[in-house]
Amino acid sequence: HTHSKPRQSSMNMRTTAILAGVLTTAATVQAAIVITEVAPKGSTGQCEGEDWIEIHNDGDADVDLAGYKLHDNNGVGDEDTFTFPASSLIAADEFKVLCGDATGSFQFGIGSDDQVTLLDASGTAVDTTGVLPGVDFDDANDVPIFTWARVDDDGEFAMLRYPSPGASNEDMQPAKFQVFINEVADKGTDMNPGFACDPAADYIELYNAEPGPIDITGWKIHDDDGADGADAYIHASNHTTTSIPSKGFLLLCGEDKSVDPPTFQDFKFGIGSDDAITLIDAAGNVIDTTGTLTKRGDATTVWGRTEDGGGGFTYL
Repeated sequence: HTHSKPRQSSMNMRTTAILAGVLTTAATVQAAIVITEVAPKGSTGQCEGEDWIEIHNDGDADVDLAGYKLHDNNGVGDEDTFTFPASSLIAADEFKVLCGDATGSFQFGIGSDDQVTLLDASGTAVDTTGVLPGVDFDDANDVPIFTWARVDDDGEFAMLRYPSPGASNEDMQPAKFQVFINEVADKGTDMNPGFACDPAADYIELYNAEPGPIDITGWKIHDDDGADGADAYIHASNHTTTSIPSKGFLLLCGEDKSVDPPTFQDFKFGIGSDDAITLIDAAGNVIDTTGTLTKRGDATTVWGRTEDGGGGFTYL
């Protein structure tokens, strides 16, 4: 005899489907709650300068965070672990900001090498920032312009600028200023006077790819002699141009060798055929470098990027 497999009743099939749907929905909801940004030094105009944490619900349904917990690297058993109270609703696609040391919010401080973890009501870890990089989140003027944030809300954590509490991270910028050495002329140029340097001289062109202007007062440019070399160039506050507009350029000119002795216009160092030019911000961070020039240029070619603010260097 052939034995057929017993048929599952339509009720059982429906129950199984419903249970599967519930489990799927629960898993989806759980995965939808993520930490998107933390400010270990606070940020201007937010939470009265206190640390803050941003949580995002990237799901399609509202979620009650009652019973969820937040803790730092002292662990969930620490007395400062924060438990979300009843009726802590986070709407679909909402970015919720929690201010440190505020009533009804977390009380632990976020250190520069801390780690913030989010647990659901069952005690399961649903997200973590990973260990913060242990660096200063202030700029050179002690203004907190950096946060530890997810790139584009769903990427890896990184140190980013332009904090976005309560909003998407899509417009945040990398920690390193997006200002580039765009072009270098080691033999000046034979272009018409006024187009480049007048009188003709070695020159360095900078390009600002940032969404806003960048003040480069105190920034430094140097050749192979290094940042401490006697001829390293420091952009002074009394320069005719202290700020580069968004998507704008700044031309810096070297020595005028048509006179004896030569007089410098901006920078003093000469650009050699095997030199490397480096740009450093006011805090001492290396922002960009040309890499080593590969040949002696002439008045008709320059060492430049294949596109403004991007691409590799080549002779153009």
